[in-house]
Amino acid sequence: MKAEEGYVKYNAVHHNGDAPCHQDLALLGSMRTELYDLGFIGEYDNGISYGNISIRDTSDNNCFIISGTGTGKTRCLGSSGYCLVTEFNIYSNLVESIGPLQASSESMTHGAIYMAHSSINCVIHIHSRILFHALLADNSFSTPVDLAYGTPELAVFVTNLVSNISKDKALFVMKGHEDGIFIYAQSVMETRSLFFDTIRDFKITDKDN
Repeated sequence: MKAEEGYVKYNAVHHNGDAPCHQDLALLGSMRTELYDLGFIGEYDNGISYGNISIRDTSDNNCFIISGTGTGKTRCLGSSGYCLVTEFNIYSNLVESIGPLQASSESMTHGAIYMAHSSINCVIHIHSRILFHALLADNSFSTPVDLAYGTPELAVFVTNLVSNISKDKALFVMKGHEDGIFIYAQSVMETRSLFFDTIRDFKITDKDN
């Protein structure tokens, strides 16, 4: 992974606070552990974390709970490994959050997906070179190579892309973010099913195979 990746690029306003609560947070965490065990979420040798996961907040449709920045090295995240994004603005590149940890560096893209469709309730961002290239070869939806992660331009593109897909579950490849893939659906279990259906279709058993 490039040295400049894995870092927060948006304007971050974070408030220390309690761990977020959600009825499906344990289910989300269980799926994240599965992704970690398969290598789709983790930490590179240079210490940069990759992969993150989120769920829409049930008390406010415009908010979402996301894994904290730098948590890739941790196999099992308790509630203290997440924070609540209380506000995001893709045009001013602002993410405001509250919780034990600052929001993931990919929070802007997660927010852009939620903004595109109110029926989307879970988003995962994973890394896999093999799946990345397999999806590109299969002409899957993708973002332009010149749009780097964590930028307002990418967030605007993602919102338009997801809106135009007109599906409440799908995936796309981030050409400008090495090996990066986003998967989303209406629920945690539907997102999980889409992920496993995808790697099964391409006969991929882990991140590198």
